[in-house]
Amino acid sequence: MEIPGRGTWEIENLVLDFNGTIAKDGRINPKVKDKINLLGKKLKVYVLTADTRGDVAQRMVKMRAELVRLK
Repeated sequence: MEIPGRGTWEIENLVLDFNGTIAKDGRINPKVKDKINLLGKKLKVYVLTADTRGDVAQRMVKMRAELVRLK
């Protein structure tokens, strides 16, 4: 990625929050899931969550992202 005044940067990792960022009321919009899967082909994608409902792993089935549960 070319950033004016900063040169070329290579992005390898993307970190996202689950609730309120990629999900609303615990559900991921299918279009958001598709975009994450596209990004996951080129980047290592991490989704962080406290997973208070205990169902984030089920919601992320078939997603090119690694779930990271925060304690």
